[in-house]
Amino acid sequence: MAKTQIPWGRIVAEFFVIIAGVTLALLADDWRDFRNDRREENIALQEVLADLRTDATELATQLGSQRSDEAAALWALRNLEEDLPGDSVWGMVSSLYFYSAYEQVNSGYKGLRDSGRLSILHDPELKRQIVLYYEVTQPYLSHWYEQWWEAYGELTESSAPYLRIVPNESGDRLRGNSETRLVGPWREISRDQQHVFRIERIGNIASIFANRIESKLEENGELQRRVREALGT
Repeated sequence: MAKTQIPWGRIVAEFFVIIAGVTLALLADDWRDFRNDRREENIALQEVLADLRTDATELATQLGSQRSDEAAALWALRNLEEDLPGDSVWGMVSSLYFYSAYEQVNSGYKGLRDSGRLSILHDPELKRQIVLYYEVTQPYLSHWYEQWWEAYGELTESSAPYLRIVPNESGDRLRGNSETRLVGPWREISRDQQHVFRIERIGNIASIFANRIESKLEENGELQRRVREALGT
């Protein structure tokens, strides 16, 4: 009885064909996953970059407001004993009696964080810097804004006897039908020690806050650069 010849060569070849096919399929899946992860990461980074740009604009606006308050308070403290007309004084100190709201922009980051998708950021150092900006820098700036807002409220309260809404007689339609003016002699107003103290306080806070904003604007700019680099733009 003849022995059956087992075609080992063909079996081995078919085995390797199967292995190669499975390996290629797995590699294709891995490549698709990689591309999808990169696409998702790029979308996330673009959202973060958009947030950073808008937040930088908010910070720049707030910086200008704080520097105006700093200059106005300094002028008032240097001219306490001057006998000046109200219009001249108002032109120098009016910024103290108005405010510019600071709205932090972080929706892109919060979307990543709250959905547990921060892990899609592959660069650990970039991820650390992004988290640091939104979890430390922004709350830090919020703290200073809250300090300034408290001082603004106190100044507004103490200034009530000296401010009046009067008809706008300048003829400038853009300014509306009425405007705010100081009433009473500046020398008398400046002898109100409580009011002067509150002017000094808001000036000090505005100066510190402005310095903090300047340093954080630099941080924002550097982070924007890192994100653009990661995006290849």
